[in-house]
Amino acid sequence: MASFSNATSQIQSIMSEQISLLDLLFPGFTPLSSFVWPLLSGAPSLYGRLLCICGMLVLIGKYGPEYFGTLLEAHFTSKMEAYIGNDTKKLLHYSPWNGRFYFWHKRYLFVFERMQTRGELGFSREEASISYFGRNPDVLRQLLNECRQHYLGLNKRDMSTVVLNKKLKEMLVNDILEFLNLTTWKWYSTRSIPYQRGYLFYRLPRTGKSSFSLSVAEQLNLDLYILNIPTLDNYSLKALFAELSRHCVVLLEDIDASTSSAQMPALKTLSLSTLLNVLDDIGSPEGRVLIMTTNHIEHLDPALIRPSRVDTKVEFRLADEDMIHQMFFFVYDPQSINVTGDDESEHGVSRTRAEKLCDLPQLAQEFVAKVPKLEFSSAEIMSLLLANKQSPRHAIASVDGEDQR
Repeated sequence: MASFSNATSQIQSIMSEQISLLDLLFPGFTPLSSFVWPLLSGAPSLYGRLLCICGMLVLIGKYGPEYFGTLLEAHFTSKMEAYIGNDTKKLLHYSPWNGRFYFWHKRYLFVFERMQTRGELGFSREEASISYFGRNPDVLRQLLNECRQHYLGLNKRDMSTVVLNKKLKEMLVNDILEFLNLTTWKWYSTRSIPYQRGYLFYRLPRTGKSSFSLSVAEQLNLDLYILNIPTLDNYSLKALFAELSRHCVVLLEDIDASTSSAQMPALKTLSLSTLLNVLDDIGSPEGRVLIMTTNHIEHLDPALIRPSRVDTKVEFRLADEDMIHQMFFFVYDPQSINVTGDDESEHGVSRTRAEKLCDLPQLAQEFVAKVPKLEFSSAEIMSLLLANKQSPRHAIASVDGEDQR
């Protein structure tokens, strides 16, 4: 009898060691086993033991999936979350419905979850998360980086598509590149000068101010944050600037709307003092480029555009001869698309099309000569060219209303 007790003790000791090891993989297993083991080993009859086993199976069947799902999510997955605010300016918004979705990518199984809730004040809030079955967070970073690169490729605005005076464009790009250079940062740092660069693009609308800002951020591979001043108040402006990344381009559109005056009243309660304080703090994180745009420079407070806040003021003028010439070749460039609509020969270019290409420089000169200089915006001239995109001769005729037959 004593030998049987010793054997039972040894078995229990071995079982406890194994159970402790299992508890590392399945938290909570030890308390459950300590409760069940006496019932299985000390039950008065076989029926009692079977009853305990059936009860355990029912318990596992009811709560097991939820428990093991939580266990896998807590100990065997990596997860990233996003909180998406409700944007009332977007009339159409497409997103997955609430729930959990699985997908494979590069031999990894990912889980995407989305939940939409409504807060106490009635504002809707979306919570989205993505996780995968693995412990390496770099897998998630690589996935999100691929998504970002794909998105940027779809929305890329190449610098060559921005019609601007060539000398002005070259000057601005070189100035920003020089500012972002590591040597420049060291120069500012050794002299304890705030490392910041500010630009003011002003004059008439539809002259390329915002388009250039978008393209320069894309060319320099910088994040771009567009803030529309008329839609902001003191609190939202501070909150948005607090979330900006270190190296980025900040575009403040319609900066004149921040000035309260009879001609241009502020649409929201954004005070000039708050705006100035925020702009003074923009240089604390290194490498931010600030671009402000306005159609009414005469409405701006002098304190807003003083040299310490704005280093370079650039007037975006109406289309000059150089810009008109660029737009003409941009629309009728045969290397991008077949704008004539002719059938191509076996050599890739039809005879009729080749003949017209030889005439393109002459046609460009005719078009430039007919369009008045510094009277139309680049957007207006581009609209005329696009309306006649199949025929450069029709575009020339439409400048002065001639009927080309």
